[in-house]
Amino acid sequence: MHPNDLALLQQALAALRAGQPGQAGALLTRVSAAGQQHPDTLYVAALAAEALGQLEGAEQCFVAAITANPRNPGYRNSFALFLHRQGRLAEAVAELEAAVAAVPGHGEAWVNLALFRQDRAEMVGAQAALDKARALEGNSPRVLALSGALAQERGDAPAARGFFTQALGLRPDDNGARLRLAKALMQQGDFDGALAVIAAAANPDPVLAAQTGDILVEAGRLDEAIAAYRDVLARWPQHHPVLTALTFLIMQASAGANRDAALDLFEPVLGPAAPAELWQAALNAAIGLGDGARTARWA
Repeated sequence: MHPNDLALLQQALAALRAGQPGQAGALLTRVSAAGQQHPDTLYVAALAAEALGQLEGAEQCFVAAITANPRNPGYRNSFALFLHRQGRLAEAVAELEAAVAAVPGHGEAWVNLALFRQDRAEMVGAQAALDKARALEGNSPRVLALSGALAQERGDAPAARGFFTQALGLRPDDNGARLRLAKALMQQGDFDGALAVIAAAANPDPVLAAQTGDILVEAGRLDEAIAAYRDVLARWPQHHPVLTALTFLIMQASAGANRDAALDLFEPVLGPAAPAELWQAALNAAIGLGDGARTARWA
């Protein structure tokens, strides 16, 4: 690749990482005609197109990059992730199988293959792919997380708990790892242990924080759950899963005016800029609570 083309490609990648896919696409148009046929250029163009919502164009670029260099496992791995995001699981698995066949030492492709096979309930194949990933990476955080998930699938709760604990120990700031461990503890009935795991988070996100309410609901401590959900809403007012959970929890625990108060939780966050899923959550709550006036207004 010509040095000027390579510089433009690196700038396009930097723009993508900065969340500017339009700028990345504009930079790629300045690559020479020969450079635009290079598989690396086609690959970056695919990433930019997907980020812009141009799915057909993204797929065409992925396929062109893979055709130009079929032995590059990174291209196939990224294309598989793209297909997975479109719900095309069988095609995603096929791409990953081709990736690891071409380069058996590509650990990320083995991890994703295990994950996608798990999504397809192909548990034996998922475990086989995970074993390959572990042979390459050892007990990395993502290998441990997937090991825990597969242990849960086969009903081995103690093993799942152990894997998730190890994963969190390697990455204590990983909220996803913390959430998985908390859920595993909750499923085993260790509610206090699950709450302690979440409370120890240095920088919780709304999904992790909301799990506190979910655990308390599971433990039958409804008043504490309501308070926990309210705390989440105070920090993240538009986190609609918590709005919905809190609304229906109040509906179950209370009556009359308190049910009206539950729907009042939606009023401050609804507006022209509110996402569609928030409006849908509000509408579902109004229908569930039998509030005809708000159902008509929010429909």
